[in-house]
Parts: sequence; C-alpha cells; structure tokens
Amino acid sequence: MSTIVILFLFLVIYSSSRRGNGRGSRELSAASQRRIDELTHDVEMRTDEIDVLSERVAELENRLDFAERLLADKRIPSMVPDSAVGGARRTKPGA
Repeated sequence: MSTIVILFLFLVIYSSSRRGNGRGSRELSAASQRRIDELTHDVEMRTDEIDVLSERVAELENRLDFAERLLADKRIPSMVPDSAVGGARRTKPGA
C-alpha cells in the first residue's frame, strides 16, 4: 500500500514540475524531489506505526478471546464472593 502512495505522490509532483518552462523548471524539480523525499519518509514512518498497532490489536484480540473462554467455562469458580458484588445473602428459613 505504501508503494502505491509513494508512486502516486511522485506522479503528482512530477506532473506539476513538467508544467514549468525555462529557468524555473530545474528549481521546481529540485524542490519537488525534496518534497517527495519528505513525504516518502513520512509515509514509511506511518506505515511502520500502523504495523506496530496492528500487532498490538492482534495481541489484544487473543487476550480477549482467552478471557471470554475463561468466563464461559463453568468449572472455574468465581473469584469474587457473592456478597462483594451485591449478591443476595442466604438466610435461614423463618429468621
């Protein structure tokens, strides 16, 4: 995906530099190249950040799936007593 973005940016800047005629075209070309380099660097940094965030999301998904399986398993006793979560207290009949 980043290759497509870089190629697109290059084509846009290249086509705009071709519009200039005479003396200014070389200066515009150098400025365009600097801008392309800046944008390329920015896209690469953002792509790396997206990769890191994707890995973190995948890890969180795995942890959530694990927690859901633990909660669904009826063999695991509750670690919090009923009274701590507002559950009904058992009383003796007639009391």
